[in-house]
Amino acid sequence: MKPYTSPLYFHCITDPQLRNNVYEPEADTFLFLEALDKDLARHVRETPGAAVRRCLEVGCGSGTVLTHAACTLLACEREEVRAAAAAPPSGAAPPRFVSVAVDVNPHALAATKLTWNNTMRTYFATYLAAHATATPMDAVDLTESFPSHDASVGVAERLREPTLDAPLRLYLVEGDLFAPFAAPPSSPPLPPILFDLILFNPPYVPTSQAELDDALQRRDIITAAWCGGPRGRVVLDRFLAALPLHLAAHGVCYIVLIKENDVADVYATIETAFTRHAAAHPEAAPSKERGVSVACVAERYTGEHLSIHRITYAS
Repeated sequence: MKPYTSPLYFHCITDPQLRNNVYEPEADTFLFLEALDKDLARHVRETPGAAVRRCLEVGCGSGTVLTHAACTLLACEREEVRAAAAAPPSGAAPPRFVSVAVDVNPHALAATKLTWNNTMRTYFATYLAAHATATPMDAVDLTESFPSHDASVGVAERLREPTLDAPLRLYLVEGDLFAPFAAPPSSPPLPPILFDLILFNPPYVPTSQAELDDALQRRDIITAAWCGGPRGRVVLDRFLAALPLHLAAHGVCYIVLIKENDVADVYATIETAFTRHAAAHPEAAPSKERGVSVACVAERYTGEHLSIHRITYAS
C-alpha cells in the first residue's frame, strides 16, 4: 500500500467544468492541512473519549480538507489499517468512521467525489481490494449522494445508524450548513445528529452586503465561495450559531479565519453560542460548567493573515 502523502485534487485545476465552478485549493487550504497534521492526531490521542465516528466538512469545495482529515485519522490507526490490508476479507476490520461532505454547490460535491475516490483508490488500494465488490479498482465508488430534495431525510437516517462496515465511506450532501441534519418533526423528538470532527473554511473575505447579495442573486458560485459580507462574517456567524447543536461532547471543530474577521469577537461569538445552547438544552449540552475552549493552532501571512482555530468543549 503506497504511503499517503496528500489528497489528489488536480482535477479541480485541469477540468474546465470544475475549475470554473469550484474553489480550488489555495494557501488557506494548505494551512488547514498543516493544522490537521499538527493537531488532529494529538487531539484524538490525548482527549479521553475522543474516538471519531462521524466527520463533517461544511462547504467542502474540492474535498481536499475532508479527504486529508480522513487519511490523517486512518494514519492514527495505521497498524490496524495495515493489519486489515494484509488480512482476508472475513478477518479485516474496517475503519470505524463515516465522513460527510456538505455544499450548496453540486459542482463542489462532484469535485469532492473525485478527490475522495482517487485518493482512497491510490493510497488504500490493497485494503479496498480486500473489501470492494466492484472491479476493476477504478470502478469502485466509495461515495453516496444525497441531492437537496431528499438530503434532510436520507442522510439523517444513514447517520443515525451509520454503515460503519462500509470501508472509507463518504456521503455527499447538497445543502446549506447544518440544514440537512435538522431533525424532522416527530414524537418523541429525535436527538440532533452529532459529529466528532467538523471542518469549515467559510467565505471569510470582508465585502459589502450588496456584493454578497449580488453574487448570490447571480448564482456566481466562485464569488460566493469567498465573499463573506461585512467583516467576512455573514456565513461564519450562522455556522457558529448552529455549531453547539451538532458538536459531540468530545468532538473538535476547526475553522479558518483572517485578521479582518475580528478574531477576538469571533471567540466571543463562539462563547455566546455555546452558553446559549447550554441554557436552552441543558439535557443535551455536555455540562454547563465545562464551557467552550477555542485556540489558534496554525497561522501564516500569505497576503492575508490566515489562521486555523480549534473549538472544543472545555476539559
